[in-house]
Amino acid sequence: MATFTQLCNRIEELGLRVPYEGTGKNGKILNRDLEAVIAEHYREQREITFGRVMRDQLHDVQLAYRYDQLKQYEQEAVISDGNGWVAEEKFDGCRMVLVYHPDEGFSAFGRNRSTVTLLPVEYTEKLLVPLNGKLSTLKEFAGHWKEEFILDCELVTDGFVELNDGNFTGKGLNAVTSMLQLNVHDSHLAQRTTAPMELVAFDFLPIEREKIITEIPFRERLELMQGIPMLDRSVRLPKQWERGKKTYFESLVANGEEGVVLKNLSSFYIPAIGNFRDKNSTIKLKRSMSMASHTDIDAFVIGYTNGGEWDKAGLIAGITLGVYLLGDNNEQLGVHWLATVSGIPLQTRMALSEVRDGKPALKTEFYGQVLTIDGQDISARNQRISHAKADWVTGFRHDKTAYECTMRRSFIESQMF
Repeated sequence: MATFTQLCNRIEELGLRVPYEGTGKNGKILNRDLEAVIAEHYREQREITFGRVMRDQLHDVQLAYRYDQLKQYEQEAVISDGNGWVAEEKFDGCRMVLVYHPDEGFSAFGRNRSTVTLLPVEYTEKLLVPLNGKLSTLKEFAGHWKEEFILDCELVTDGFVELNDGNFTGKGLNAVTSMLQLNVHDSHLAQRTTAPMELVAFDFLPIEREKIITEIPFRERLELMQGIPMLDRSVRLPKQWERGKKTYFESLVANGEEGVVLKNLSSFYIPAIGNFRDKNSTIKLKRSMSMASHTDIDAFVIGYTNGGEWDKAGLIAGITLGVYLLGDNNEQLGVHWLATVSGIPLQTRMALSEVRDGKPALKTEFYGQVLTIDGQDISARNQRISHAKADWVTGFRHDKTAYECTMRRSFIESQMF
């Protein structure tokens, strides 16, 4: 992700102007305002299609709020029966927006944006989807239906992709991302052989007079999608569970699946402008890292962080924890920075901290101490647990040593999002 200064430099190199006002508070110019200037520059240079115009109009897909960030009474409300919320399986794949027009067929776009143009990356030519019993390109769907619409999907596979070096990817998300990075010919070959892809369509947006209609309750959007003739022969339409949501989640986790997405049947579709997530609309409840590994995750202290008000109090802001990374043959690959924990009880934070050279620092005796941690997933950007939490009730595990804190690289890769 480019910094504010880097974006300003790019705008200058392109001969463009930085906007006088931004979308931030009191007109503050934000990164997204600079990105919009660059994206508009490249938008004017590309061929105009209905699919691209609609994808730009959508701006971003709807994103789910995290279940573990809800208050306890909120968690109980959304997971209980008969409350207007349903559960759908959460799939381990890549988000994909499909725009349909009778003259163009489908156009496919990822949520990710090009690092050069800052426009949504298009995958229209790469994907193959079943049509009348055979794998077909998205353009071959032209004329199949009369109405324009958008499908919000997840692209998934149970297969694998052969890499240039003769090795194979893992299944699931790793195979999907690898396929999308191939050229058109090789991606088609992979989909016809080892990695057949499947689109799971979990939301629907009608288009009227070239305007995307988002202010429709999810219940009605489902009815519209399920009413499209023969759509379920080309994409999978997931089932919604209105009762037994918690049991459904537990059964999915027990079978090694991701978890569920909880959806409010009365909620409108809310694009994630500025990464906004509405807890009254869509909530993701995923297996935790410890659920995925079927064991506690132990890591040892490798450092600390400073910042904010904690500096003024002479206390560290957080601790960093690592594990010894193992390869497929149990070879040791070195220490991997796995997590940063900032939620530390005050008394513990005080016990961990000392002032050295005028700055808060971690006391030397705590390096190498073991803690049990957990989280929901691992960021693909830095390969660390997101929103990691430590078991401060148990505290430091004096019964374990740092050398016992190991993790396979393949497990870390399987948990990336």
